[in-house]
Amino acid sequence: WHQHLRAQEATLEELVKNAVPSVPAIVCETGQYGSGFVIEHDGKLYVCTNRHVLEGGGQFNVIFLLDTQGRTAYTPQPSDLRVWRISRKADVALIDCRRIQTDLRERRIQPLPRLGEPVFALGHPSAAPGRVLPVSVTTGIVSGLEREVEGMRFLQTNAALNPGNSGGPLFDRQGRVIAINTLVVRERQNTNFALSLRHLYELLEDES
Repeated sequence: WHQHLRAQEATLEELVKNAVPSVPAIVCETGQYGSGFVIEHDGKLYVCTNRHVLEGGGQFNVIFLLDTQGRTAYTPQPSDLRVWRISRKADVALIDCRRIQTDLRERRIQPLPRLGEPVFALGHPSAAPGRVLPVSVTTGIVSGLEREVEGMRFLQTNAALNPGNSGGPLFDRQGRVIAINTLVVRERQNTNFALSLRHLYELLEDES
């Protein structure tokens, strides 16, 4: 039985290749940058990211990389995107992609699943101001559960996170999203936090 499970488990390389188009880079005219991931809710597509990535307002670009080398990309017009909802209590925000749904589906940019156990982080961190390293992967384990900081719930992980990973997904070994990469404790090595998906669900269901 366990041998059968291992045979069915995709390699990390395969998981990353399948996930990359659904993990866009987000670049704001204010100089903020981060990562996100595509989700589906009530048949509509959105990009989930951290609230702090979009803070300050202004125009932003969402860049969907179509290969693991970052050589081809789809960048919709900023006017086709808008911030749909921003959580009042958690570091999470949603970008409305309904105007570009047909373009996303034609390019096989699919929503990512939402539940499971963490194994790797995928995002587009910075090497230096103004320079983004597209499609960077780090691996680790869950090193703590249900950490609470200022009323928000987090998973603690030792998967390395850097500026620009904010808002990107933390995956399990089946390629399912289980948390939103958010915080790095600089004073402590390998102490990073990913926001619980419960805050994403709350924002999706918020009708206010």
